[in-house]
Amino acid sequence: MTTPHVARAHLRAETRSRIALALAATLLACAEARTSATGVPEWSSELVWRVDGTEGAGTPFADVRDFVVDSSGGLWVLDFAEQRIRRFDADGGPLPDAGRRGSGPGELANANGLLVAADRTVWTSDPNNGRLAVFAEDGAFLRQHVVPIGSFWLRWDAWIDRSTGLVVDPFADRATGAVASERRWRRIAPDGSIRDTLAIPSCDPPEGPTYLVYYGESVDGVRWRDYYPFTQGGGLAPDGRGGVWCATPTSTRAVRLRIGTGDTIATTVEMPLPTVTADERAAAVRDVETILRRYPTHDFDPAKIPAQKPAMVALSVDDDGRLWVEHATVLGEARMAFSVHDSTGAQIARVSLPFRSNPTGLAVRARGRDLWVALRDDDDVVSVARFRLDMHDAARSAAPR
Repeated sequence: MTTPHVARAHLRAETRSRIALALAATLLACAEARTSATGVPEWSSELVWRVDGTEGAGTPFADVRDFVVDSSGGLWVLDFAEQRIRRFDADGGPLPDAGRRGSGPGELANANGLLVAADRTVWTSDPNNGRLAVFAEDGAFLRQHVVPIGSFWLRWDAWIDRSTGLVVDPFADRATGAVASERRWRRIAPDGSIRDTLAIPSCDPPEGPTYLVYYGESVDGVRWRDYYPFTQGGGLAPDGRGGVWCATPTSTRAVRLRIGTGDTIATTVEMPLPTVTADERAAAVRDVETILRRYPTHDFDPAKIPAQKPAMVALSVDDDGRLWVEHATVLGEARMAFSVHDSTGAQIARVSLPFRSNPTGLAVRARGRDLWVALRDDDDVVSVARFRLDMHDAARSAAPR
């Protein structure tokens, strides 16, 4: 995505600030939590602040690949396009960067994810430099761990084993011929030593003509591919407590599996697959055809767009062990819808935010009554916002059992 002109970005930031203040006032006026017709509490939310990189005479985020929240409430945003780790304090004020593009200590090359470790340090994957970089909570570079990184995905979705404090890192060793579907988790100690590896349950869609569009060729003859509209969703969300939530794009329930055995520990309630409307289908076809104009050949077939779309856009487990399920909404609608579940799969609450979601499916971050979400505006500029939740039934949202 091309970085917008800074002057335009500041104008948009000022406009968003005025809108945010008006929205916050409206939300505050309606802050009393409601209960839905199904008896599930609806947590209302107050927008606390929203940042898009232009704060403090900065430049807009170019490609938000990941973000985390440290123990003090500070926000760390990984800008993939610029290979910068942008930092903000608990009030959304800008802080000095923690990393920048390069190959020296603390510098990054194709970093694609962030993780807050048990000792409050912040880790990032640095594939092109063949290492994991570790920063202190104040942003200072601490150390690096040179480990084999044999593959590269859209996002480094590492997590913390809360029983041991070990970093759990997904990897595939190309030297042994492993492919993406055979990747494993490896548990890494604070000193960078690899303790052991674990099998990863598969929650990926089958790769076939129904799911993949092939088009064009690269200079080395490799054909590019992308997924058909409305075929991506679900995913894996480790809870750090011996389980992992799993859902395929066609799942109507999220299932919590025991890591190591694959036994089912819990399931959520039924979530029916929404119908793809005629307007949504037409808009999706237009978007794909716009992309395909750049390529001389392709195998796109509009008839292969499914009649239903995933009920669950993405899964996230927050710091309190709650499962957040982002639900599908109408294409182009300025709304994000979530259901929140405890470790047994019971639904705790529903949350709705009047904003467009980030298209790359970034995880939400939450702890207690605080919620951090990546949003995008009408110009597709991505920002990260902090919300304060008004919980109707806080007792049911206690730490997981």
